[in-house]
Amino acid sequence: SDQLVEFFLYCKEVNSIVADLRSAQTDRLVTVVVMNDLSGVKLLGDATFRNALSASSKQATDLYPALNGPTMLVNLPRLLGALVKLFTPLFPEAVRKKIKFERGP
Repeated sequence: SDQLVEFFLYCKEVNSIVADLRSAQTDRLVTVVVMNDLSGVKLLGDATFRNALSASSKQATDLYPALNGPTMLVNLPRLLGALVKLFTPLFPEAVRKKIKFERGP
């Protein structure tokens, strides 16, 4: 699990470096939109991946504040998708602005 957290943080570092370089090259601010495809992710079972993603996300918020743009979650499992529809209106507005839920093809 710790290796997964380190890998996800490494990916954030690479995204940060690339965004900075492209911003400098184009003289325009480049941002990052994170997309997590949840195809095949099971709600029950081994939570190693989910826990690592959550832990790295919390750490990345402090380490890379400039990359705290929106996150899209696509292809949610049906049950999770139903729960999201039910509870999204209850999320604080700041959370609703940062996270998007979409069904894939």
